[in-house]
Amino acid sequence: MATAAALQRLVVDCLKSQMPQALPDFRPLEGKYEILRKLGAGGMGDIYLVRHKLLEELRVVKVMQPQLRQDTDFRERFLREARTAIQLRHPNLAQLHDFSVDEDGTAFMILEFIEGCTVEDLVGTPQFSSLRLQVEIAQQALRAVGFLHRRGFVHRDISPDNLMLSQDADGRPLVKLLDLGIVKPLDSAQKLTGTATFLGKYMYASPEQLEAKE
Repeated sequence: MATAAALQRLVVDCLKSQMPQALPDFRPLEGKYEILRKLGAGGMGDIYLVRHKLLEELRVVKVMQPQLRQDTDFRERFLREARTAIQLRHPNLAQLHDFSVDEDGTAFMILEFIEGCTVEDLVGTPQFSSLRLQVEIAQQALRAVGFLHRRGFVHRDISPDNLMLSQDADGRPLVKLLDLGIVKPLDSAQKLTGTATFLGKYMYASPEQLEAKE
């Protein structure tokens, strides 16, 4: 298995590669959080690194994209992501701290900050050539998937950019599954997408997804 020192170097190198970007004028966070930098963007929202001003703890804020505010389907999906995340507590899942909607309809959620890199960023690096590390990543990812299945959910996007590699308190590899936005409850009568609507990535989709089946 990769040593703690090797993992630490991997995390530091990845964080150095993340260049700062312009910060938004986002008033709902003022007074409580300081926005540090943009981390990326997803299908439903932009993601920023923030610091809690009182607790001095780093967290992540995911803000719904402005053009989606009037889209009822996306607003419901964003809210469902928060409702799903808050009830799914597992060491290998990213944890939700808070969720809110401001006066103009902008929804945002506060998530734990995971210091590390996605598996997509790691592929091709010397450290990732370790078979033991690859097996460890796979095992922990499957624990997250198994937990979701036992709770009656399917994720639909288990791909390298949705798996973060970090370290636990003892310096051991810790994998976190991200993006619960397209998690689907198997027993829900409410369907936000039709049977023929594809969500996820073609390279990592299940056969039934590609065939537009349940």
